[in-house]
Amino acid sequence: MKKAFLFLFPILLLSCNKGDNSLNVIITRVDPNCNASINLLFLDIKTSDSLFYKIKGYEGFDVNDTIKLINLPDDEYELKYFSMLGDYISRKIKLNDGDSKTITIVYDSIYSDNYINKTPIYNLRSGSSYTISRSGGCMASMTSSYTIKREGDNYYDINKDGYEILLTDKMKKAIQKFEAELLAIKGKNECNSTGMMTYVINSSELKDTIMDKTCNWQGFENMSHIYFKEYIDNQ
Repeated sequence: MKKAFLFLFPILLLSCNKGDNSLNVIITRVDPNCNASINLLFLDIKTSDSLFYKIKGYEGFDVNDTIKLINLPDDEYELKYFSMLGDYISRKIKLNDGDSKTITIVYDSIYSDNYINKTPIYNLRSGSSYTISRSGGCMASMTSSYTIKREGDNYYDINKDGYEILLTDKMKKAIQKFEAELLAIKGKNECNSTGMMTYVINSSELKDTIMDKTCNWQGFENMSHIYFKEYIDNQ
């Protein structure tokens, strides 16, 4: 359920420099239908000399929750938050003359364009196949995998019973995005935990083991949701 958190400027800042600008910060995720909480470790909104909003330590948000700041003075603001890859993302926002601006944070969006042409599905040759498996979990061990094979221009998902599902372009793109993000998170280790997932890539072009030490990356879940929705829609 979408919520709005309204913060009056005079309450947050001990100053007589009041303005009539406003700023909305929407917290969302790649898959808006996912009900899992978005846990931010750090976020603040400030100017060069004043702090207007701050969270430190995990705080949960629902998809499309909105932080609303009103009565903001004319100034340049910095929005800064800790990403799931373990680095700080900073954005500058200029407000003046009654501006009302909206900034959207897609927390689980990982820039992975540089890895698209390195993914197993991109490099799969006709007559070949590959498998990606994952295991791990906090309360109980979870294991899942998928196998993709190519015949000419067609790509198939082979399930555990040997049944082959012809991939649509949308399915293929969802898998490719997941694999690109998986390669992008390799070596990121800011949110190490005992419940981390381990991914094993086994193909003729690439053999690798990648441990997910990010801050709650949901790449596999996002891919699965798009995949199965597309599969059902095409039945």
